[in-house]
Amino acid sequence: MASKQKNFLTTKQFCKYAIAITVILFLLSIDYKNSNILHLNITFNSYSTNDFFKNLSKKIWKNDLVEKNQIIENFSKNILKDNNKIQLKENLNGIVSNLHHNVNKNNFMRFYKNYLKIHHKKSNYTNTIFGITPMHSIFKIDKYGNNLPEPVNKIEINVCKGEWESTQILVVPFVDSIYNIKIDIHGLDLYYQEVECFSGEYAYCDNSAYPGVKEGWFADPLAPAEIDTLQKNLLRFKFSPNLSMIKAGESKSFWLNYHIPDNVNAGKYNFEIIVSAQADNNTTKYEKINVSLNVFDFAIPDVMHLKTAFSFDKNMFLKYYNIDKISKKIDREHYTFFLKYHLNPTSLYTDISNSYPPLNDWKWCIENGTDFLNLGYLNYIPENDTDKLNRLKSNLIDKINYLEANNILQYAYVYGFDEVTKNDYPKLKKMVKLLHNIDNRIPFVCTTQPVDDLKGFVDIWVSLTSNFSETTRTYSKNERLWWYVCCLPYYPYANFFIEYSAIAPRIIFWQASKYNIEGFLYYLINSWTYNDNVKNLTFEKNPFVYEIKQGKRWPDIPWSGHSFRWNEGQKFYNGDGQLIYPGKDMKLCPSIRLINIRDGIEDYECLYQIKLLIDKYKKKNDKNKVKKLNDFLNKAYELVPSYSEYIDNPDKLLKLKKEALIILSQY
Repeated sequence: MASKQKNFLTTKQFCKYAIAITVILFLLSIDYKNSNILHLNITFNSYSTNDFFKNLSKKIWKNDLVEKNQIIENFSKNILKDNNKIQLKENLNGIVSNLHHNVNKNNFMRFYKNYLKIHHKKSNYTNTIFGITPMHSIFKIDKYGNNLPEPVNKIEINVCKGEWESTQILVVPFVDSIYNIKIDIHGLDLYYQEVECFSGEYAYCDNSAYPGVKEGWFADPLAPAEIDTLQKNLLRFKFSPNLSMIKAGESKSFWLNYHIPDNVNAGKYNFEIIVSAQADNNTTKYEKINVSLNVFDFAIPDVMHLKTAFSFDKNMFLKYYNIDKISKKIDREHYTFFLKYHLNPTSLYTDISNSYPPLNDWKWCIENGTDFLNLGYLNYIPENDTDKLNRLKSNLIDKINYLEANNILQYAYVYGFDEVTKNDYPKLKKMVKLLHNIDNRIPFVCTTQPVDDLKGFVDIWVSLTSNFSETTRTYSKNERLWWYVCCLPYYPYANFFIEYSAIAPRIIFWQASKYNIEGFLYYLINSWTYNDNVKNLTFEKNPFVYEIKQGKRWPDIPWSGHSFRWNEGQKFYNGDGQLIYPGKDMKLCPSIRLINIRDGIEDYECLYQIKLLIDKYKKKNDKNKVKKLNDFLNKAYELVPSYSEYIDNPDKLLKLKKEALIILSQY
């Protein structure tokens, strides 16, 4: 009898576990937040989870294996609403939230144990309050630890002269919370004024228009730190209280952004990063990692070969800060910021009567690395509106005369007829004729793929990546082909959406290199509308609306990823048209996406330089070197099998980038 009872209990336990595992696997396997099941109201005459399982066990085993349980019965009552309808959403959310919390808890525990193996073999919770690990800029960390890496105590960074580079330091608390975080850099043999530090923040994204993403917090905004100490061998950064606190069960990265000057000698530079933080008992602890910076003997040009037109909306900036104008000092700071990320300061939709930057700032911009500037937006003016036509001609002539007198006309272009349709081809032709009659040296840029109907009118074709075709007609030698993305296309194409992986905004420039694309356009970088204090802002448009209407701003409150949607009531394209964040004192803050765009443009330049080497050795008839260089390019382009797909493998990309730097330094 004892033996039978033992087997009976084992079977009973097995059944309970089987049911629990089935429910867990079901919840993990479905995209439950977007599932129709959440919106169903299931009607029953009566309902009891206990009765259901009790009857089921009788049917299968002819016995009452599953006993009544008060917890299960309470669950039944909670989901049974008025009129005997079961509304599953809030209950499934709670179950999955708890499930994820437990999974994440295990992730943090694993990180903690592995961290101790590396740093403090005999430590415990009382003397190790947090852990850190360095990471490359091509990774985005999850706020709740879903993708915690294995901890390491050192990292290798490979750069060439003239490059900007970023390193993130992941911080994971092992106690209830840590605060008063500071970052010390020891022994970095670079110009300290070219080192920045940011707190990696999260944007909240939901109601996404594009498929395959889930709502939640995504790493993207970078809020600047203050320099606390500046000495010869020590650079210390500190953060405001709300940025320097991390709760248990959350993780956060702090970012270093630094420039490698052209006059630095090639070689290996080692420096140390020390992170300090306090626990609730005011105990201050320090953790450190080592960075090995390999500087290769190759200097990236001051001006990239890939031209850019990423549009900044000055009016949106003025509206956000509730000011009438921007001082020249702030304007120059903004130009410097753009150029740091290899973006030409420009505005695509400013009228011809105006321009951004203002014309008298063009020379300064060009002297500091700008290579292409928009004279203004060209749109159709009916021929019978002679006053407008005459003003347009007069403005263009005055601008051209000014640029020619300052020997900078070669940097000008005119953008117009945004995403032109076939119906507007005749209007475009009329206006471009007017432009070319005034001065045919100014290229006309238009967002359209090359078409025969516009041959001779468009000088720079800007094709949506998903509209690009390798069989596109041959354009004349004076014509150029650029790319652009906006709220389209979706994955598997690369794009700049907040929810996409960090590699997407970087690898798109590898695709551009593969297909010899000469420039990249982006319609807007500061779409802050849904984070502004507008009268019609609602909770649906921004979940932090109440704080915003009280006058609070990011980074003192979280950022909503909502930036664009086609029409009222439709879903959002999170991060579309928004690559920068508004900082204090009207300073601009980068995003993780912008850092990876910068790195992608620098990758493009390295691949471009290898192509120049191929041309050089072809002329010398050095077939061996030509083959080696071509073999490398073919291997590099395996990451981007086509313009419509890419391989999401950051480690492989970084390995190929290092190999490119070795080649460039050797040849």
